[in-house]
Amino acid sequence: MQRNIAEFGGDPDNVTLFGESAGANAVTTLMTTPAAKGLFARAISESSAPGLVTTAERAAHWASDYITLLGAEPGTAAEALGSSPVGALGRTGNRLGAKVLSETPGLHPFGPVIDGDFLPKPPLDAFADGSAHRVPLIIGTNAREGTLFPKLLDALPTDPDRIGRMFALTDPDAEARVTAAYPGYPEPDAAVDLGGDLTFWKPSIELAQAHSEYAPTYSYRFDFAPRAMKWLGLGATHGFELFAVFDIADSLIGRGLTFPGGRRGLKGVTDTVQRHWLHFASQGTPLASWPRYDTDRRATLVFDTVTTVQDDPRRERRLAWEGYEGYYGQGL
Repeated sequence: MQRNIAEFGGDPDNVTLFGESAGANAVTTLMTTPAAKGLFARAISESSAPGLVTTAERAAHWASDYITLLGAEPGTAAEALGSSPVGALGRTGNRLGAKVLSETPGLHPFGPVIDGDFLPKPPLDAFADGSAHRVPLIIGTNAREGTLFPKLLDALPTDPDRIGRMFALTDPDAEARVTAAYPGYPEPDAAVDLGGDLTFWKPSIELAQAHSEYAPTYSYRFDFAPRAMKWLGLGATHGFELFAVFDIADSLIGRGLTFPGGRRGLKGVTDTVQRHWLHFASQGTPLASWPRYDTDRRATLVFDTVTTVQDDPRRERRLAWEGYEGYYGQGL
């Protein structure tokens, strides 16, 4: 990227790394990868799940399970992977994901591995101790991250059974405290929001507060959702901010989703997001209307029909999650 960007009219000394979801996980992971030092000047992380990394031991266990589910004999992994049809590999991945979700809700078998070299430690630990690359960072999540997953990609603990099992395996004392921060729990909407927050919002807030001690950090929440997204029970779900980042309002899907209402709002929030992203990429800061994040004020830019700065939004939820370390707190 840095070697080739000049061919596209870019500045090798002014590279902004950005991504969403798994791409955002790559961003926050690369910020803690020693080999990536100096390769980018700033970063944007949209809905990262920075806690979805795993130990080498657990990764080896999952790899063994994958080969077994593929129907291969022990010791024949390389041959089986090379000769199996692509469709079979994908279906086996889905089966492994379902197995991990059932056995250890909250973990995911596909992601970065802490190998002690390329990735020396969990990224959240690196941000906490200051060993992450100290570049300016925009980081945030969407208002209702979890709603997409039960409908399209069942991969998170978004129902009371999975949530209860997760707490039983990790920190039973935290369950009552955390669930009380979600009014209506164990109703489905509350459970879905809890699972989304666990995966995306909670670790992103922890990362922002840690990184803000060492480098300029800007926190956001994307709340805008047109009427159709609300009718579908999705709201501002995982990935929806991409409609603003890439100006998808005029695409076929953008027009369809805003046909019942919200087209003007989507165009407006698109303009706001893009102006902040582009100013950050070119100048190293978003526009002046977006204050830096720190642990005193916790200023957060909330993108919506009317975009505002809110201090410590969802404070009750943040405090309820404090101290919960998940599976890593159990040394797993």
